[in-house]
Amino acid sequence: MAKAESQQLDYKQQWQDSHLTTLCAFANTDGGAIHLGKDDQGELVALDSSKKLLEILPGKIIQKLCVYPRLDRQEEGNAAYVNISVEATPLPLAIYGKYYRSSGSYHQEIKGQALLNIL
Repeated sequence: MAKAESQQLDYKQQWQDSHLTTLCAFANTDGGAIHLGKDDQGELVALDSSKKLLEILPGKIIQKLCVYPRLDRQEEGNAAYVNISVEATPLPLAIYGKYYRSSGSYHQEIKGQALLNIL
C-alpha cells in the first residue's frame, strides 16, 4: 500500500511546469519529493519518457528555482516512476515572483505578514 500524500510527498501522473510551484513549496518548508508516474493514491500509471525526464528536468528546475534537485528512476514491477526531491533551503525561494509553502498536503502562496516574516 502506498504512502498518502503529505507535506513532504506529492504524486503526479505526468510532468507539468506548474509542478515547479510544488517543489518551491517543499524547499520553503521542510523539503520533499514528487513521484512522477503515480496517481493521487500512489498507484503507478504509465509515465511518458521517464529516462528523458531525467535528462531535461534537472536543468529546468535549477534554472527556474536555483535549487539542485535529486532525481532518480525507481522501478516497481514492470513500471517505473521518477522521484524528484529537494532539500529545505535556508533562504526563501520564489517561482514566477511568488513564494509558496507546504501545509499538510496543500501548497499555498505566502502573502501579507507571513511573507514579510520570512523575508
